[in-house]
Amino acid sequence: MALSFLIGLPAFGQTPAIKMELTVRDNHNHSQKLTFGLAPSATAQIDTEFGEDELPPLPPQGIFDARFISTELPDVELGQGSYRDFRTGDVYFSGNVVHEIHFQAASEDSIFLAWSLWQGTEVRLQDVLGGVVIDTVLQEDGEIFVINSSVIDKLLLNVSYAADSTLPALPEILYPADRADNVPLQPQLLWRSAAFAELYNLRFYTISDDSTLVLSRDGIADTSFALPLLLNGQTYEWHIQSVNGDKASNWIVSRFTTASALEPPSVPNLLWPVENAEDIVSEPVVQWQSQEGAEFYDLQVYFAGSFSKLVLDESAIQDTFYQVTSLQPGTLYFWRLRAGNNAGTSEWSELRQFKTGSMSGLRDDKILQTLAFFPNYPNPFNPVTSFKFNLDKMHFVRLDIVNIQGQIVGTLINKYLPMGEHIIHWDATVLPSGNYFAVFQADEFKSMQKISLVK
Repeated sequence: MALSFLIGLPAFGQTPAIKMELTVRDNHNHSQKLTFGLAPSATAQIDTEFGEDELPPLPPQGIFDARFISTELPDVELGQGSYRDFRTGDVYFSGNVVHEIHFQAASEDSIFLAWSLWQGTEVRLQDVLGGVVIDTVLQEDGEIFVINSSVIDKLLLNVSYAADSTLPALPEILYPADRADNVPLQPQLLWRSAAFAELYNLRFYTISDDSTLVLSRDGIADTSFALPLLLNGQTYEWHIQSVNGDKASNWIVSRFTTASALEPPSVPNLLWPVENAEDIVSEPVVQWQSQEGAEFYDLQVYFAGSFSKLVLDESAIQDTFYQVTSLQPGTLYFWRLRAGNNAGTSEWSELRQFKTGSMSGLRDDKILQTLAFFPNYPNPFNPVTSFKFNLDKMHFVRLDIVNIQGQIVGTLINKYLPMGEHIIHWDATVLPSGNYFAVFQADEFKSMQKISLVK
């Protein structure tokens, strides 16, 4: 029976904190792998999320078999038995866990037990009679065998865990969620910080007939990573690991699939100037709402009543605003917009009419000229809230969401924005309930608000 600690990739829905593998064999090279260890959400019953499927009844004598059972463990219920047996705990667990193993050889063969234990673990191997025949403490590497499996067919494995306080805990994946579909082509990977973790290692693979490593980063100090542009409709897998000096956690693994073939974006929504706005300055900053899937915008401005008199025809605008120059005072204009990406462009928006003021320098009274960051609404919220702020002129604006540990869990804005009123909607689906802080900065102006996510 070979016993070894595994730091590797999960085969089932969740990843155990400690995973050890047991291989039982007889003289005829019949063998069966058994797996056990600790997981925070594991129980003393069958946990299908860790691959603990209940087995059929024991085969007749003369047929090799090995499994975990629970006939001698009153607080454990494994039914007919399982090849896997995880219990509640993590890498910081200290205490004892008892497993019961049943085995039978194809004939009156010996059953071999060999082990290589995880650091900080001691195992006492006893027969169910209280150690009358077998009572051995397993440490480091070694080997033992049961002379006649027809006499001894059950053993108790008493595992003593001693926590290693310097071993980093497992990181928790936040976004994209495991098996997520329609993920954007340039997502930012997010994970929750792990206790005792100083840095993180990342591996990123494409998944098709096999796995191909496309990106490897070690020593990431943040809890996020911006990916390069990905392919449409492709399945990817990413592995993240906590690191503390020369010690590392297990790898946590998650898969996601990007959105299918790219389609042109929808028609964008125009924000300002509003329809029939008056007294607009001769060099206004027109604004529109960001359109999902849009990579650029095309803007046109005309003298009202004549599409032949094109004042502005600007293409491939990367932002959601544009300053129009050299308009005539006291004049009617039309403006329209369309959004585009590599798949094509949307239809043009409806025409909006506005009139410049009789004197340059007048501003639309709908644009507030005070610099302010207002409380989010609603608050508390679940899971969407909105942030409103006014800019007195063009500013470089940054809006971060910070958890109570001071870590940035999301950046909503990080760019120049024009003068006026702005509203940002934020979806916190991927984050847990709790208190957060919205940190707003417009050049030298700073403001912070406490916000509460309640799910």
